[in-house]
Amino acid sequence: MSRILTAAVAAGAVVALAAPARAQSDSDWGRNYSQDSSFKWNGSIAAGGTIHVIDLNGGVQVDASDNGTTTVTAVKRWRHSDPATVHIVAEPGSNGMTICAIWGDATTCDSHEHEGNHGLHNNDVSVHFTVHVAKGVKVDMSTVNGSIDVRGATVAVDAHTVNGHIEIATLGGPVTAESVNGGVRATIDQLVNSNEPLELVTVNGSVELAAPAQLNAALDAETVNGGVQTDFPITVSSFKARTRIHGTIGQGGRELRLHTVNGSISIRKL
Repeated sequence: MSRILTAAVAAGAVVALAAPARAQSDSDWGRNYSQDSSFKWNGSIAAGGTIHVIDLNGGVQVDASDNGTTTVTAVKRWRHSDPATVHIVAEPGSNGMTICAIWGDATTCDSHEHEGNHGLHNNDVSVHFTVHVAKGVKVDMSTVNGSIDVRGATVAVDAHTVNGHIEIATLGGPVTAESVNGGVRATIDQLVNSNEPLELVTVNGSVELAAPAQLNAALDAETVNGGVQTDFPITVSSFKARTRIHGTIGQGGRELRLHTVNGSISIRKL
């Protein structure tokens, strides 16, 4: 969970900046907020490539593209702050595209520069990204204050936030999803033949996985304040009341890691 904890530490530097975003729901966006929806990127990313989106204040929504093109649009919303203090950068890479929203003077999506550039306190600008992802393109989304909703992915999904829920639906997986304050839910219609782990982690919130009946995994499910429920038969290697189960589902294999502190864990059979 190191990546999300790093983001949580970074978020501590922007408490004043982030507070308006946390209080702002989708239904509030039409109330006395100005907006700019001029950013749009579209292009072809080869199957196996990745679309990365990095945000700070605002949510990310992903849907399936209806053609072979991946498209990213962004909407800035603000009430009092100068929207010019936030700019959106698109950086092509050798295996995909990275698009980020940057608060301040940085000019690249470099992780250290981006995560450390949180000097604008009381900035109420938020950026909401919408991604239409082509078939076969991997999804990697992160934000600090905002939820992530992924629909229509066909391969691997990575999603990370600090304050917000994560909900993922993918045809193939694998999935890694981490939050601190928010529930995490993933539905995987058909697991690809891979040893890559499935990981759903939060601190404050429930964790739910819906997977095919032929799921094979080495299960590591733990909560502190909550329970663990599963539709799958498990060969148990370690068990503690209703709060911890280590064991094998089906024939074992890939690691299935489901962790929370305050919340329940559910493994449902599709």
